[in-house]
Amino acid sequence: MRWLIRGMLVVLVLLGAWHALQWNFYRGALPEGLGIWWRSYAQNRTWGFGPGGNETGFNEFILPDAAAERLAKGGPDYLATLEPIGSRRGWFRDGGFAGWSETPVPVEPPWVLRPGHAVAGTGPDGPSILHLLDRYGGLIAIPPERRARIDTALTAPGSFYAFGAGGRVIVISPPQRRAWVAYAG
Repeated sequence: MRWLIRGMLVVLVLLGAWHALQWNFYRGALPEGLGIWWRSYAQNRTWGFGPGGNETGFNEFILPDAAAERLAKGGPDYLATLEPIGSRRGWFRDGGFAGWSETPVPVEPPWVLRPGHAVAGTGPDGPSILHLLDRYGGLIAIPPERRARIDTALTAPGSFYAFGAGGRVIVISPPQRRAWVAYAG
């Protein structure tokens, strides 16, 4: 009986460590000065492996009120001064997120479908996170209310975005008190 309890404890510790590593990895893509610590939603899908494998993900974080206020005042210049979280410093600076821009996003790829990319009627007509995530055919199911939140942030003024290595994009919306890290690659 003792071996069963010990085995269950080992499994629980390993699961906890795995979730902590995932949380730290995705949170590590965010600027530290924002004080983001809560990931409210995650949807990730991997198929294939090694070089040539594909991965698509969508992660939503809660933006603290104080950070939203600083962002609303400072904009992209403020974001450019922030440091990455913890051990992700090298990744953030060397091939990480750079070149912050204000929304609305341009009505061009990757925010809209490329001609002949998908069958008409399969997604939103205007800019959408779905078009970016479906670049390589690995679309994931994002609940409509969460997709509407980020699409609103992408198409209305007042939010900020930047592209990063590995097909990543970060979108930060002070009005909605949200930040998203999405990727397709």
